[in-house]
Amino acid sequence: MKFNIWKWVAGMSPKVAIGVFSILTALGIYFSFQLTFSYDYEDFFPKGDKELDFYYLFRDKFEHDDNFLLIGLQPETGVFDTGFLTQLDSITHKTQRLESAEKVFSITNYNYYLKTPFGFVDYPAVHIQDSLRFAEDSARLILDERVNGKLISQDFSTTVVLIKTPDTLSQLQSENLIAGVKNIMADLQVEDFHLLGKANFQVELIRIQQKEFTLYALLSFLLVGFVTYLMFRKLWCVFIAMLTVGIALIVFTGILGASGIEQNVMSTLFPIVILIIGISDAVHFIGKYIVELRKNSNKNIALYRTLKDIGFATFLTAVTSAIGFATMLTSNVPPIKFFGILSALGVLIVYFVVLFFISPVLKLFSLSQLDNNASGENKKWNNFLHYIYLTGKNYPRRILLISSCVLLIFTYGITQISTDIHLGAGMPKNERVTTDFNFFETHFNGFRPFEIAAVAQQGYLITDPEVLQTIEEVEQYAKQYAIINGVQSITMIYKSMHRAYNGDNPAAYLLPEDTSVLHRYNRDLSRISSSEMQLLLSEDKRYGRISATLSDAGTDSIRMVQSEIQQYINKLPNQEKVQFTITGTGIIFDKNTQYLRRNIISGVLLAFLCIGIVMAFMFRDWKMVLISIIPNILPLAVCAGIMGLLNIELDAPTSIIFGISYGIAVDDTIHFLSKFRIERLKGHDVETAIKNTFEETGKAVFIMSVILFFGFSILMLSPTAATFNIGLLTGITLFSAVWPDVYLLPIMLRKWMK
Repeated sequence: MKFNIWKWVAGMSPKVAIGVFSILTALGIYFSFQLTFSYDYEDFFPKGDKELDFYYLFRDKFEHDDNFLLIGLQPETGVFDTGFLTQLDSITHKTQRLESAEKVFSITNYNYYLKTPFGFVDYPAVHIQDSLRFAEDSARLILDERVNGKLISQDFSTTVVLIKTPDTLSQLQSENLIAGVKNIMADLQVEDFHLLGKANFQVELIRIQQKEFTLYALLSFLLVGFVTYLMFRKLWCVFIAMLTVGIALIVFTGILGASGIEQNVMSTLFPIVILIIGISDAVHFIGKYIVELRKNSNKNIALYRTLKDIGFATFLTAVTSAIGFATMLTSNVPPIKFFGILSALGVLIVYFVVLFFISPVLKLFSLSQLDNNASGENKKWNNFLHYIYLTGKNYPRRILLISSCVLLIFTYGITQISTDIHLGAGMPKNERVTTDFNFFETHFNGFRPFEIAAVAQQGYLITDPEVLQTIEEVEQYAKQYAIINGVQSITMIYKSMHRAYNGDNPAAYLLPEDTSVLHRYNRDLSRISSSEMQLLLSEDKRYGRISATLSDAGTDSIRMVQSEIQQYINKLPNQEKVQFTITGTGIIFDKNTQYLRRNIISGVLLAFLCIGIVMAFMFRDWKMVLISIIPNILPLAVCAGIMGLLNIELDAPTSIIFGISYGIAVDDTIHFLSKFRIERLKGHDVETAIKNTFEETGKAVFIMSVILFFGFSILMLSPTAATFNIGLLTGITLFSAVWPDVYLLPIMLRKWMK
């Protein structure tokens, strides 16, 4: 006897189902409390890239270019006020005692090189208590390129305390460091200060992630419950549907917690995805069961017919949605891969829970408990659906014309999509972390790391005169760009030594042309503070560092500057002695943007292919495959077009929208075509099959579109631009999928399935 899964599920005991899922829910709740969050923007770097590999090699030679925490201060009395400097000195010394503060720099502990009869010494640059020297000190600091733009803003109104942190900083270490800094500022009664750095981002953004994860889960739950009530007008239907998706969400969250995998900024989308897809399956099951129960009072038979008609179709919608998410595996950005595979897993978990929980539990309720018998309301729905049906039947040319015009409009929008990504645009609105980011962007023109690595070739060292001269040329060329700030290299140490050798004359701050002088300075390097040398010169003297920062000018501007500098480097002499490579986190971020474009195209094409294969397996007809795929191109065009028309940047978070939208949008198409196929197997002609399909599935298509729209629109409550954009674009895209389902599908069926 052939095993029939639908009969087996229909015959399951409700008590067994409740018992099993009670255990799973309890385990899910327990492990959910072990869920951890992490923020590390390096996770978004593209893996397996040569430029990234070199970046890691270069960083190992020196240090991480982002391992710092900045305290920004803008005193009303001015940076060079003795009272403020006394306070700044206290902040500097107190922060040095913090556990994760490896080194601390400010203008109060900054030293310059002084030539004495005993050789070079590090001499304090600021004498707070010596009024005679103080005027001279301030003049020196203003002219010192090692300070100007780094520790003091170029308008001299702002200064920073720079705290060097370990290369790897745990969440707890970051929290303790930030708390320690805030306690110091409170003790010294400093109210107006700003923080910037990986540690601060990690603390603040994780706080926002955790808040949003809980908030979106709650709001989605309430909203979906409300819409479900509007559909069925029976509290028991709402209870069953919401209990089912609640169990699915808890089980999924528990799996995440048990895995020990740290969640990232994109994890806030999981509750929305699980709830939306779960409620879609639940609504289809409950709605179909009510229809069958009206026809046959035997609950087992009604449930079996429900499962027989839509069980496989619902399974396919789960598969296609999972495929939509799984296409993100084509990305070489780990958080996107992570989100894709876990979302695909979540979709399958939802189907598992809906199938094996909701099906047996439905048998516990009578028809009167589930069916509102609102004949007037049903008549309104039937009249509305009949109107849609007749419109599509009578005016196909008008519908095709409107669809073509919409497609043309949004195709134009696609051409306007911007990949000129600004970090500030993605920062959460009305949050302290964004205010701090803008403060440093305004006063220091950005702190986005930009590096040019100088690599001495075989037989040469960075400290060789010819190599130093070439580094100086590259350094001076880079300084001409407004978006590049605070340029420093090993040459500034030699220039500082030359100034010291020449009576501390500011005019002598230059790289000497006499190679014998440079050789003499090389012998004196051992007397120079090793900490500064380590930042700019590798221990083997084979690698040098031109270190700078970038303003948040956008990836297009950065790419242009990088290209022009690279062209200049390619024309330099002494290529056999030293070669240069542009690197740094700013460049890697830009590289990530270039990958995103390719990943989106390959991901969508892969989704078309995989879902096409699933459709071919289901319908065994190439015409039905095309009918299922072609209409769903329109929602994707709407999504991309809106991005271009509204000037929404294509970044890592928004790049996932296309996979999500297509995977979910095709669900209603499957339900429509599955019902159409069943009607055809009953012997009905094409027109009758379309009409009957409208009557049974039309209401669910519209209701689910409303649920999808409002469900994802909840994300628009987020202060983070990326999350807001995902909510806006996905909601609109999925709502727009109604048009092709109710109008274009029937037109194609009439044309091709005669």
